[in-house]
Amino acid sequence: MGKDTVTTGIEGLDELLCGGLPKGSTVLLSGPPGAGKTVLALQYAFYHASRGERVLFVSTCEPLYKVNRYASSLSFYNLDLISGGINMEFYDPKIKRGYVELQDYSLGQMVDEQYVGDFFDGIQKKVTRRSIDHLIVDSITSINMLIGNEIDRRKKTLLFSAWVSRMGCTTLLTAEQSEGDGTERFLTDAIIDLGSTEISPLWSTDTLQNTRGRTIGVTKLRGKSHLSGRYLYNITRDGIRILPPGRITISRKGATTGIPDLDALTGGFSTGERWHFNTDGREPFGSMLRQMIDAALKAGEGVVLFAPSLGITDEVTLEEQLGPEAKEAQKAGRLIIVLKGPVAGKALGSIVSFATEQAGGLGKLAPEITSLTAGKRHGWIAFFDLEGLGEEWDTTHARNVFAGLVDALAAAGMTVITSADIGYGAGLSPTIEQHTDVVVDTWKMDLYWLLRVRKAPGAVSYEPHAVRVDEGKISLMKL
Repeated sequence: MGKDTVTTGIEGLDELLCGGLPKGSTVLLSGPPGAGKTVLALQYAFYHASRGERVLFVSTCEPLYKVNRYASSLSFYNLDLISGGINMEFYDPKIKRGYVELQDYSLGQMVDEQYVGDFFDGIQKKVTRRSIDHLIVDSITSINMLIGNEIDRRKKTLLFSAWVSRMGCTTLLTAEQSEGDGTERFLTDAIIDLGSTEISPLWSTDTLQNTRGRTIGVTKLRGKSHLSGRYLYNITRDGIRILPPGRITISRKGATTGIPDLDALTGGFSTGERWHFNTDGREPFGSMLRQMIDAALKAGEGVVLFAPSLGITDEVTLEEQLGPEAKEAQKAGRLIIVLKGPVAGKALGSIVSFATEQAGGLGKLAPEITSLTAGKRHGWIAFFDLEGLGEEWDTTHARNVFAGLVDALAAAGMTVITSADIGYGAGLSPTIEQHTDVVVDTWKMDLYWLLRVRKAPGAVSYEPHAVRVDEGKISLMKL
């Protein structure tokens, strides 16, 4: 974050913006009525006024006496920082301290004064004369209702946005519109969408008890990175507060996935974290799996591996598939191979076996693994191919096994990585979502392999990336 970044002062929002907004950008704050757009805009305005900066707040949907009535209960609404409109004792907006100048361009007044055509001109004059640092228009939707046709609207908005940007003024426009609509979504530099989501339990069948929670997400931000995804927020007397995710990523030695580009997207592995990869066939996930295992072993981690598709049955196949590092780790007790069925005659040493046809066979797997890994000074990462557990299981049994196995290993401090073909894992999808922290999809499209992080605490991007496998090394390219 440098001098060209503007912080918002709103708890949690600057984290989503990876530091803040680019100075001079035009930001669209979009959402339904009651989402808190005006509260967020006022909170932003008074934060910057308290820092000695000049803010022009233009109200187009509410007269100023209504703004004052509803906002005066907010803790940050400081009458001593208000110039004009409400605080008539604040005479000189040119003095060298921060302030919020309130301007009433509500529809009733605009129609009475026939001021619509000169709206943008009037704002430009104010920004120039007052050397305004931040401009807020609440809301642009009201202005659009009175501006000619769509072409005129686009022209005026584009020219106005370009002008305030050249002036170095950071502009915040609120809009009453749904995601995907509106001229401003194409013309603005950033979009922050407010909305809601269902937060009732997955197993709830009583629709009368279903409730919705407010959500916020950064949909667009030109010129810098930002966190993706929808985050819960609430509105209190202190304004907007974005709630941090329930699991915070903790960096540690050996936390790399072994794929630098994937680390950049997700932050890498964390102790006790649960990952799942939905795959479309064996590649590119087979190469990704080998690279993740190799990185874990080289970092001094212990590895538990159940991956029948690799065909590891003895020391020869172990070295063929994973290299000499794996063979040495296995001899040192840092690599545990899990095999399905009897293991008589195998020469792998540290082996855990189970048989799905035996009652409770897999149920004993988690305690046996945790007993083998307990007391070690290094961490453990467990890799499980769900398809190898047995297709003959009914969905209910598979869900219970998956949840029990993953949760037990994670509770023991292991990082757990599961994988399954998209078709096979479809029946497990709700359980996977509930019992994992990170979900990654990989699939094929014509000549390309694609990867998308679908769920992750603090993920930088949820957009698809092209996957390149070059001599076993994985790299990701943003589309």
